[in-house]
Amino acid sequence: ASEASGLARAERIEELSIFETCTMAEVYAQQGETKTALQILRKILRHDPAHERARRLEAKWSGS
Repeated sequence: ASEASGLARAERIEELSIFETCTMAEVYAQQGETKTALQILRKILRHDPAHERARRLEAKWSGS
């Protein structure tokens, strides 16, 4: 059981990389890497669908 909970914790840590932030998405977008920026924002939104800043930026760059 301990190994399974450790695996679940590792998966959460991997999914919530410290580099996957709205600020990093903005840096990518400013460099013309909109696709990468959107990937980061959509990952943030999968973890927190109510994340207002990520939602605004995703809408801005996806054309929605």
